[in-house]
Amino acid sequence: MYNFNKENFLKVMNGAVGVKPEVDKIVEAVMKKGYKTLFLVGSGGSMAIMLPFEYLLKAHARIDVRTEIAAELMVRDSKFLNKDALVILSSLSGTTKETVAACKYCKERGAVTIGLVGELGTPLADLADHVLVNYSENDFAGDSIYIQLFELIFGLMHANGDFPEYEEFMEEFKAMPEALYGMKEAVEPAMMEFAKKYKNETYHMLVGSGSVWGETYSYGMCVLEEMQWIRTRPIHAAEFFHGTLELVEKDTSVVLMKG
Repeated sequence: MYNFNKENFLKVMNGAVGVKPEVDKIVEAVMKKGYKTLFLVGSGGSMAIMLPFEYLLKAHARIDVRTEIAAELMVRDSKFLNKDALVILSSLSGTTKETVAACKYCKERGAVTIGLVGELGTPLADLADHVLVNYSENDFAGDSIYIQLFELIFGLMHANGDFPEYEEFMEEFKAMPEALYGMKEAVEPAMMEFAKKYKNETYHMLVGSGSVWGETYSYGMCVLEEMQWIRTRPIHAAEFFHGTLELVEKDTSVVLMKG
């Protein structure tokens, strides 16, 4: 894999898996206080990464959950953002302006905040009531945050009586870093062919839904647009035939994201 450091990848991923003892302490403290509404808050990719967990919670838990864009939450407010709210915020750098401001905003309304960051001593880490940190810098940041969110969200579900297999799952979860690396190795040839075939495409329709909608949105905005300067249009699969279909021609690139 081009410019890929396996040793660093496994170090970051195992570091993310290793935050479970801290997750357990945070979940215990949160449940002791109690909460009624869970807010998942971020900006850009750190918001998109929350969407699969909102989907998961709505399908499998009795927890009232809302995913919010940090900047919009502060403008619109919410009647549920009060002392009975639990807010999870993510910013790898710990400096994302809107996310840090949203953390302060939520705390002023009495909510308990949990910050996921890549480094201590940053504004979000200093401001949040509870902090989960995995020193990943920009290397594999999304993978690292995903791992930590699985531990945290599933921990909250378990404490709420919605995931009795949690401990068994977390024991098996230790194999995730090696499994993820194996997956990256396995798909590399196909991805190389894809890159060669479509390297000159200037526009892609990205179609996804359900638990992969967040990844569809993030891949378009954060990977192709922000990093590659390629125009995209993320489309929810359930809405594809309600308008977007009319723009599909014989040479249109349509990428279906499947989970």
